[in-house]
Amino acid sequence: MAVVALTNIKHGKADGTVVELAPGDSIPGKTFSKDELEALQASGSIGQPAAESNQELAMAKARVAELEAKLAEKEKAADEEPSEPGITPGAGEEEGQ
Repeated sequence: MAVVALTNIKHGKADGTVVELAPGDSIPGKTFSKDELEALQASGSIGQPAAESNQELAMAKARVAELEAKLAEKEKAADEEPSEPGITPGAGEEEGQ
């Protein structure tokens, strides 16, 4: 898997050129020295694409949607159930208690 920019990178080279990369951009070969690559990786500026994270996020969103639908069904069923006859909420309670 290719190494990509994980953050915006703007790096000045010794010859006066400036390398600018946006998140997700591939790192062209020989753009950075080995030391520069190690420093960028240590700082979290470059690394592997987050494909697994995106997949995990999509799965989690699908699970949330599923649970929200189940909750809505239960709430609807609870709203449709008649309350127990003869019981009035708050009946029998005295003021001040």
